[in-house]
Amino acid sequence: MRPFPIDFRKERVAIVAHDAGGANQIAAFLKRIPCRKSIAVYAEGPALRIWKSELPELNFLSSLENALENADIIVTGSGWQSDLEYKAIKSARLKSLRTITVLDHWANYIDRFIRNAELVLPSEIVVVDEYAAIEAKKSFPKLKISQIQDFYLMDCLAQIGPPDSSKKPSLLHIAEPIRLNWGINEPGEFQVLRYLVRNLQKLSIPADTAIKIRPHPSERPEKYTNWLENQSMPSVQVDFGQPLSDAITTATWVSGCESYALVVAAASGRDAFSALPPWANKCRLPHPSIIRLQDFIK
Repeated sequence: MRPFPIDFRKERVAIVAHDAGGANQIAAFLKRIPCRKSIAVYAEGPALRIWKSELPELNFLSSLENALENADIIVTGSGWQSDLEYKAIKSARLKSLRTITVLDHWANYIDRFIRNAELVLPSEIVVVDEYAAIEAKKSFPKLKISQIQDFYLMDCLAQIGPPDSSKKPSLLHIAEPIRLNWGINEPGEFQVLRYLVRNLQKLSIPADTAIKIRPHPSERPEKYTNWLENQSMPSVQVDFGQPLSDAITTATWVSGCESYALVVAAASGRDAFSALPPWANKCRLPHPSIIRLQDFIK
């Protein structure tokens, strides 16, 4: 396993991100770089909130243009929630700048780099585990692929306590916007919740178990509180802003769809369930430690 493929002491580096996944991974390795105060950053959305909170000493710039003008290398996340990372890669390639994208997941690799049917790839890809390396090499056979240590996972596990058997068991549900309804007139994320609650006892989880929904960083908690007002789910509540490590620490079980948080939960020793229903797409997380409900609960 190689270190991050940049000498931050000698290179002029700018980092650009919007989505939380890439921002968390990038923040985790930046914390281990002594010279990070000189690194230029342009961020929006969840990435800006994460970096302002965890790395306020970074050199935050006011525009993407400023980031491109003051760097020889551009490092990006790979976002779905906006076009920022895509624009950064496209602009940097037009300027013949070296571009490195950190992939924080295991699905939809090629689609992350397409907007309006135009594919724009970075010059290099960085991944954080062997599963992602295999998928990246298959998806981008002509690009340089570097695998670094998953520092974000390391940091999360260092903060997560063991399951506390003295407390009442609870289930943490990691929500995420699905963008599909699988032919049913209801957003996919709400179908997942119905399917999960309906099948708790088949998982040997008591039906009255307290369930906390943790919204995705791109979602407003009101999305779920408003939906719950019209449901008969008294044991289900919304988790407002608790850090991921704290939320997993207080949970006995963790469910979700294809969230990176399921990987963290499974690594922490919890039973982690992908609650995608049988009529949905197959769960694309490659980790065998994650239990896929759709494989055995129809």
